[in-house]
Amino acid sequence: GFLWSETTRDFFQRSWAQAEVALDGEAYARSTTKALLSTTRLLDFSNENILSYKRSINKHDIDVIGGFTTQYTNTTYFSGLAGNFATDDIPTLNAGTVQALSSSVEEEALVSYLMRVSYAYDNRYLVSLSQRSDGSSRFGPDNRYAYFPSVSVGWRLSNEKFFPQNNTINDVKIRASYGATGNKNIGNYRYFANVNPANAILGNDPTPGFQLTSFGNDTLKWERTFSTDLGLDLGMFNNKVRLSVDYYNAVTDRLLLNLASVASSGFTSYPTNKGKLSNRGFEFEIAMPIVTAGYFRWTISANGYTNTNKLLDFGGTDQQINEGDPSRANFFLTKVGSPLVQYYGYKMDSAVTIRNTNYWPVGVTALQTFVKDVNKDGHISDSDRVVLGNPYPKFNWGLTSNMQYKQFDLSITLQGSHGAKVFNVDPYYFETQYGTTGSTAYQKQNYTPTQLAALVLKTQTDYNIEDASFIALRNLNFGYTISTALLRKMNLNKLRFYLSSSNLWYHFAKGYASYNPEADNGFPNDPLRKGYQRGAVPLSRTITFGINLEF
Repeated sequence: GFLWSETTRDFFQRSWAQAEVALDGEAYARSTTKALLSTTRLLDFSNENILSYKRSINKHDIDVIGGFTTQYTNTTYFSGLAGNFATDDIPTLNAGTVQALSSSVEEEALVSYLMRVSYAYDNRYLVSLSQRSDGSSRFGPDNRYAYFPSVSVGWRLSNEKFFPQNNTINDVKIRASYGATGNKNIGNYRYFANVNPANAILGNDPTPGFQLTSFGNDTLKWERTFSTDLGLDLGMFNNKVRLSVDYYNAVTDRLLLNLASVASSGFTSYPTNKGKLSNRGFEFEIAMPIVTAGYFRWTISANGYTNTNKLLDFGGTDQQINEGDPSRANFFLTKVGSPLVQYYGYKMDSAVTIRNTNYWPVGVTALQTFVKDVNKDGHISDSDRVVLGNPYPKFNWGLTSNMQYKQFDLSITLQGSHGAKVFNVDPYYFETQYGTTGSTAYQKQNYTPTQLAALVLKTQTDYNIEDASFIALRNLNFGYTISTALLRKMNLNKLRFYLSSSNLWYHFAKGYASYNPEADNGFPNDPLRKGYQRGAVPLSRTITFGINLEF
């Protein structure tokens, strides 16, 4: 496969517009005119080579698959900022004063070898052995490859002679599997120290050079997950109803994490393989007919799963508090015995009130709120911070309905997620876009020193923690197929008209204040800061009309 994409952002602000200093940087924002030009190019090439062999001898069935795959990705980025243009009529960067230039090139390569051997005897006893080896450029030469074996067995109990023959339960299969998978999501070039261009003053002149920006760790390895699965498959009422139930327990070790480092090192964290995490729960899937009378057919299928996430070990450390966005202070807690990521902060007590005036109290901004003295010691401190929720759903489900009446067909897919929380910082912008922060606009109020001491930023409280539960109509497809007799007259094999849509309906939980509760766009490469949402792109709603035509 081959993929080439290019994204360009070309922005020019004329002299009569203004920008926000806190968002765009002081020098850039104060420019009377300004321009930004950025380009991202992505090249992705993949190659898959698969060989398969099947053979049946009497009651013995053998299936062998072997393969070799490769993938190469190149991402090139360029960005330029310029300001103080002499005229609004020439928007190219060289017509202004260049204020910032940056560029980067990242390459990644992945090589995989895989093999699977499956054996079945008399369609009663089944066993499958598989092995894959993956090599990634994200790790050092000594740890680039990792091996992930797995084994699964099955027993089709219903094919045994002693199994009672009936139409209520006519197919029973018991399954068990154990195996390993890998994860390489640590980012590129993390196994050695990274540097950025920097200038130093030698004598009276600036001299270009480089500055160390992160620690290296040439011992980084693949993260591993060992999964155990126990399952039961049932076919009922002549296999018209199919039900599968699974219990799974997955333990991940050698977690790819950024652990806190000593401040004197000059860095806040370093990449490492430490810790152990478990995920366990139940899964189910059912498919069944509802109506099969005359011309009308209606079947439904549903699936769902639960999950319990628990940190078992954190490299000898009991817990770590991770700062989120420094510009909008918030914190995440990672603690042994709890979910890997938890939101951490103060419990909001009450909002700041304005007494008979349009101004905020002295020393108080629209970004602040009163918080609770949780430990009842008479003052607000770090010890009053508590767990405010986590980004993991308690239950996920899906439902698909298929109906057909004569030449008409209708398919509906619903999906739901319940119990997760999201740290939604969007209200920070909604509520403070025109908020007063300058001290000259304050008017004295009758707040006591104790009250003022209980004021913290809203982003440090549960004010921005919202319910991320949702129910969505993912897909709806309606079609009409022309009758066979009419098709023959038109010399056609098939003619179908259809109308399809995606994300046609989306129900959010009460109190959710943004556009997409599924978005997690704050720290995509950091598993210890999950669930942070800022300016999430809404899901697009599409409606398509089409024709399927076969000659």
